[in-house]
Amino acid sequence: MEPADVYLNNMKRFDDSEHYPHSPQGYSFEDLYSYINAIPALFWTIDIVKNKIEYLNRYALPGLGENSTLIIKNPDFTYSIILEEDRYIFENFIKCIRERRPGLAVFRVKVYDGTIRWLKLVGNHDIYRSHHYVGYILEVTETADFIRSIDYSESGIINRINLFDNPVVLFNFPDKKLVACNSAFEKLFSVRYEPDSPVTLNDIVSDSLPDSLNSIYEDIIFSGRWKGELAFRKNGNTVFSSDTTIRPLYAEGRNLLWLSIYNIPDEMLPDGSFPFTTVSRELNIQVIKKEILAAAKKGNMLKMLGVLLEHQPYRDLADAVLYSDIHVDEGMVIVSGAGETFSALKPGISYPYEGTIAENIINYNLDYLIVDNTLESIKPIDWALFIPNGIKSYFAVPFYENNILKTVLIFCSLKTDSFNTEIISAYKPLFPVFVEALSIIKNKI
Repeated sequence: MEPADVYLNNMKRFDDSEHYPHSPQGYSFEDLYSYINAIPALFWTIDIVKNKIEYLNRYALPGLGENSTLIIKNPDFTYSIILEEDRYIFENFIKCIRERRPGLAVFRVKVYDGTIRWLKLVGNHDIYRSHHYVGYILEVTETADFIRSIDYSESGIINRINLFDNPVVLFNFPDKKLVACNSAFEKLFSVRYEPDSPVTLNDIVSDSLPDSLNSIYEDIIFSGRWKGELAFRKNGNTVFSSDTTIRPLYAEGRNLLWLSIYNIPDEMLPDGSFPFTTVSRELNIQVIKKEILAAAKKGNMLKMLGVLLEHQPYRDLADAVLYSDIHVDEGMVIVSGAGETFSALKPGISYPYEGTIAENIINYNLDYLIVDNTLESIKPIDWALFIPNGIKSYFAVPFYENNILKTVLIFCSLKTDSFNTEIISAYKPLFPVFVEALSIIKNKI
């Protein structure tokens, strides 16, 4: 019997309510075992008292095959393939196992064909079985290569921070000292970044958060980021709460924390900052219809989009409008954009359908799509089209012909978090007029 099957049978002996009070309801151990086998990683559990390791699945790491199970079981084997300069990383992880502390290690090994592969080890003590330590190992070469391609020089980091309108700051992870920040952060907290700045993370968060911060750090280690509401302190005493995202970052030999703050209460904003107010203006549909149909009859798509932009219900909220003509069968979308930010965009340029807004809408049957921050997106189209043109947020609305998605209309903003469902509702009166004009211009093409 395979070790994984032995472990599965052993697990069945536990009473869920006593040993695993937070286990998912409605799932059997067989279900969980199936999920583990579906993940491209090798899962394990260690009895620290008996110094015994068991593997929960039979996944073989690329380049290592059956020897994948030797990575933790036989340190001599690992030392024979690990790069010398990464050896201490692996040793620190083994130390975490002995001390029952959360552990994370990313290191390089040289496999049998001579290639270098990156491996990632993650583990933590089993809170329901005090003498056990659980974790997994996976191959992350593609991820490592991508990360290494990013400019993590100090100037590169500062340039990326300054792309954001909302407060963004970098802290050194070990001592929580300020490393870099953008102007929005400086204005919000009335600080000025200088080399060797004495400002620390503890200076800006509420005094009531030490225990919460420890939990946040644990989430960052195991989940790759933390997102939630955090209580901040400014000017010594004033406390406010805002949505916050924290991510780990490694740059120039330093472990850093990237912290972004959103949805700051209006009263906390510094002088000169005027948040968008959700007050719409009345739309003169007859005027809009006259102008947009005139543009359609002339076959001028950019003028049509310009009319929508000029007469949007929230003045100057959207900085640009993008029209996307969808061709699923041909695997592409064809786009044209109006607004200064798209002035250099060639009308009718095509992009692959895969990774687009249209694909998301079809796959998840969406009535609309809101992206609050393109810089947090993993959609290829955001990095290929929107981010290079300065678009920070957008909302997209689909239009169908005979139940087939043919068009996506996208209102874009140069600021993050510009749109919500209430705002989209205010734009709805524009859509029937646009559809009517669209049918005219398509007949002319």
